Order: sequence, then C-alpha cells, then structure tokens
Amino acid sequence: MDKHIREVVFKHATPPGESYAICEVCGMENATEFHHCIGGNGKRTQHESVETGFALGNKCHRLIESPYGAELRRKLIIIAQQRYFDEGLSEDEVRTKMGGKIYEPYGVV
Repeated sequence: MDKHIREVVFKHATPPGESYAICEVCGMENATEFHHCIGGNGKRTQHESVETGFALGNKCHRLIESPYGAELRRKLIIIAQQRYFDEGLSEDEVRTKMGGKIYEPYGVV
C-alpha cells in the first residue's frame, strides 16, 4: 500500500480542527482502516489512488469485507468512479482507472 495515498485519504476524512479521521461510511467512528474499492488479480495495487481509497472505521470495514457488504462495496465503487468523472476524465479514462469497468447502480457496463 502506498503510504502517501493512505495519508491523503485520511487527511481528507479528518474534520477541520480535529486530529483524527472519521469513517467515510458511517461518520460515527474513528477511521482506522484503509479500504481499496478496486480489487482482484493485481488490480488493487495497480489501481490504488486517492480516488479509490476510503478511510473506514473497523466496524464498517469488517461489514464491507463480509458477505453482507456487497451493496456498500458497490456504493463506494460508484463514489470512486464519480470522483474521476468530477476531475473531468472521459468515460474511457475512468474505465481504465476503474480496472476496465464502468459501474452503474445496478450493474456493470
């Protein structure tokens, strides 16, 4: 894991005037875990970026990695994808950054 990326993600999740990051899912617990929303066959490292990383609390990270976390995993993937679109990247560029896929709320294009 790139320590610089983790540092930037946690800095973005730290409220002004605070010294600790807050979970980007629930907003309730301290963020202690780094979640990569792109995974599989070497893709995690290849596509690791500030846009695809999330600061999560332990409970939320355990949930997202469990069999019950599929919907939440998809939501984070869509948020990461939207971050790239907000930067002005084209659909093809976003597809490349997202590991070859464009994710829709109910499927993959």
